[in-house]
Amino acid sequence: MDKDKLSGIINNFIKGEDKNKSLLIILLVIGLCLILFSSLFSSSDNKDKKETSKELSSSEYKLSLEKSIEETLSKVSGVGNVKVTITLDGEIEKNIAYNESNSTSTSGSGDANTNDSSNSSKDAVMVRDGSNESPFTTKDKYPEVVGVVIVASGAGNKTVQYYITKSVEALLSLPSYKVVVLPSKENI
Repeated sequence: MDKDKLSGIINNFIKGEDKNKSLLIILLVIGLCLILFSSLFSSSDNKDKKETSKELSSSEYKLSLEKSIEETLSKVSGVGNVKVTITLDGEIEKNIAYNESNSTSTSGSGDANTNDSSNSSKDAVMVRDGSNESPFTTKDKYPEVVGVVIVASGAGNKTVQYYITKSVEALLSLPSYKVVVLPSKENI
């Protein structure tokens, strides 16, 4: 395109001589901007949903707790090598969100012939991820820890045993009678 033609189009646009074309160009630019912005925001939203939607099973939850406690206790002076076994009470419970609707209707032609009826429905809120659809959960209730057994190479020392017991009590909010600390017969 010539420099003169381009400057002529810009001048016409600024002066508003060709209003239809300039309006079309403005709408086109705004539309492209909206598409770009929406794609930026929707991709970050999808990443957030994928990160938060990772669901744990009870066994994965148990393993996660055991590894976390092992890592913490292995850093305590004198504990040495450590192995943790946790017992859980039950499974992970999911609280599903529901849409509830209630309707009441009254029919009749007088005081003596009045009929009241009410209808209610409760449907699970569904979340779609591509072609998969699953119920939306508001909060997961993790199973209660009912007991912990810790085998540590340094647990032969009563002071180390006390530190291990107190640490696990604090980490899991357990009473001391639910925590058993044993010395290992060999390196773990």
